[in-house]
Amino acid sequence: MSYGLQVVNAGGYVQIDDTYANYSLIQEGTTTTGQVVTVPGILPEDIVFVRIPVGPTIGAFTWYAAPVDGFSMKSQSGYDFTFSYRVFRHASVLTPTANSPFQVFNGSGKLVFDAALVQPRIRTYAQFDPTGSPVTLSSLGVSPWIYANVLALSRYVLSGSSSQEKTIAASVFSDYSVLISETVNKTLPMSIYTTYVPSTKSILLSI
Repeated sequence: MSYGLQVVNAGGYVQIDDTYANYSLIQEGTTTTGQVVTVPGILPEDIVFVRIPVGPTIGAFTWYAAPVDGFSMKSQSGYDFTFSYRVFRHASVLTPTANSPFQVFNGSGKLVFDAALVQPRIRTYAQFDPTGSPVTLSSLGVSPWIYANVLALSRYVLSGSSSQEKTIAASVFSDYSVLISETVNKTLPMSIYTTYVPSTKSILLSI
């Protein structure tokens, strides 16, 4: 007979079990658009959430592999601004913390949850297609953390003899609702043709 642990919320969604490695906070801070944030040993599976001020638009999320190891984001508003960020990593590749009040390991002895670490709490989500209309997500009156990995280059669009490089972008309104749209990142002085395969992106808001 096999034994295990499973924690389910009121909505019936599994929060903790021994088969899924929860994401845990490994780094946080503030930075400015256009600057590279160094994340030592960055992994392709790492995820970034950002909290931006009301008004400006952010996008063009970019990963930098070794030897840079980090990420950057670009202002889509014509001026740079400061924002907060949090980087999360799969618990299975982290070292268990000492004196943690509660830890869960899988059958292979890998850490999947550690109560001494911070996990993102997903408030809401939506699907966004760059070729479609903008999407607005309500954050229920709190300043939200926006899943930044998807705010990246979406496609090239032919515009006469040049091409527009477009990116998925986000902006926050005074009621803390988040608008996800597609904006022009830069115009290239040449025609680039790429086959665009329609693909929706999962937009997450955390608190």
